[in-house]
Amino acid sequence: MAGWGKRSSRGRGFQAGLDWEEDDDEEEPDVGWSPIDADPEVHLQWDHLREVYRGAGCPSTPSRSWIGVRGRPGISWGSYMFEIKVAGVEDLVRVGWSQAGSSRSVGSEVQSYGYGGTGKKSTGGKFAEYGPPFGQGDVVGCLLNRAQRFVAFTLNGEFLGKAFPIPASLDGEPLYPTVCAREAFMISGYFGHKQTRNAGLLIGYRGYWPVAMASEEDKAETQVPVQPLTKRLRSEEVAAPKPLSAAPKPANSDPPKVRSTIIHLPSERGRSPLSSRSKGSTAARALQGMSEDLERPYVRFTNLPRAVDIRPVRVLR
Repeated sequence: MAGWGKRSSRGRGFQAGLDWEEDDDEEEPDVGWSPIDADPEVHLQWDHLREVYRGAGCPSTPSRSWIGVRGRPGISWGSYMFEIKVAGVEDLVRVGWSQAGSSRSVGSEVQSYGYGGTGKKSTGGKFAEYGPPFGQGDVVGCLLNRAQRFVAFTLNGEFLGKAFPIPASLDGEPLYPTVCAREAFMISGYFGHKQTRNAGLLIGYRGYWPVAMASEEDKAETQVPVQPLTKRLRSEEVAAPKPLSAAPKPANSDPPKVRSTIIHLPSERGRSPLSSRSKGSTAARALQGMSEDLERPYVRFTNLPRAVDIRPVRVLR
């Protein structure tokens, strides 16, 4: 296959016979194929317009059975996608999502999900029939839905159905765009770009954003895996803060000023300011305090049995 330059060189394309200048220090890209997360046989092509490594391939049959490259960014939440377009006539390509640090032969390990040119899907080295075969000129879309926990693919814009469920144990673990091939190959990756037509994708699919437009909260830009997110507690599961001890209100004095907590103001003489009130009681007591988060005083009230029990309470500044 003609038209190739040295690996990871930022030239004008894969052109033979040029004197390429190698980058001494490869940098981790924010978007596109990563030169530091690619097998040595893989060549990358720099896109000057989008400023990403968009092309990937190998000019000759490698000594190993499968070689590949991972892209950026990794997606840990949300619904995103990227696309590849196959350029070679006899390219046998597999594309999908994988974890950082795993084999770049996508689909050969657990928690690595691929769709190959034979029409089969694979994960953990196990293959199953999935969709039509694809080859030169075809556009494969790789869809990742972290909210509903599944991976899916499109072929030339046609949705092929859900391919794999993602286990809940992977919540918060980023998955990265990945492509691999068994022989000489050449593909172009489309990760998205704000200033181009169709957000930088060739076809796209409704409900999915290109990975280049992922929010900071949804992506992991490095190849270092992040720890899974802790369980998100519902509001009713969050324990209420314990009130601080408070002295009884002196006669003819202003209400005490309290920070970072709330106190009960006594409404009856001789009643303890922190004594509990049973549900349905008419002994209504207002809650007074100051929020450090809001940086302004506020007044809240307990659930009162009757509307007439609600009364204003002065707050000190």
